[in-house]
Amino acid sequence: MPGKVLNFTNRQEFKEYLKKNPNFIVKFTATWCRPCRESTPLVMEFFEQCKRYLDLVIVDADSGTDICSYLKVRSFPTLLSYVARQPAESNIGANDGDIRAFFLATMKRLSQNVW
Repeated sequence: MPGKVLNFTNRQEFKEYLKKNPNFIVKFTATWCRPCRESTPLVMEFFEQCKRYLDLVIVDADSGTDICSYLKVRSFPTLLSYVARQPAESNIGANDGDIRAFFLATMKRLSQNVW
């Protein structure tokens, strides 16, 4: 059932999760990153609105270096969405409008694949 918030630290966890879960969002963050901290409430607000359809995977830059390297994430915060097990949308940075657009685009892609 979607709506879970999960924390991963290595690519094997991520790959296993991807095999079983077709639709989710990944938030790449860091405790030392001010924009990451500032954007978290907005990301969580939008996630609450779409959690019936998606999980949220959180990857910390320090403990999740293996996943960051595997997915070539170099800037924080970064959001990635997967729809039908394929990368769908991405957003780098903490701009409120861009985060909103990311969630809207993700939900649009999801609706095109689900319905």
